Amino acid sequence: MVNSYLHINTNDDWSYATAVRLVRVIINKKGASSNRLDLYDGVDANGSLIASIDTTEAAKTLDYDVVCNRGGYAVMHTGTAADVTIVFN
Repeated sequence: MVNSYLHINTNDDWSYATAVRLVRVIINKKGASSNRLDLYDGVDANGSLIASIDTTEAAKTLDYDVVCNRGGYAVMHTGTAADVTIVFN
């Protein structure tokens, strides 16, 4: 299966209406002022929370390999946004 990616660097939200497999999250440049990235199995914040990532700690790679059967939803919020790549297929 070929991986795709979503590159984000603003406080905003993104969703996928079909099932996806969350492969990894790469924090390329850390955020500031309590910035967070929340990932859900679903098309909005009413889905099941998979992870709530503090993006202010350091640049790093987080492997997940999780299937989101109800779609995928990501929201980056609070403070200065990090530069993040979400890898999925």
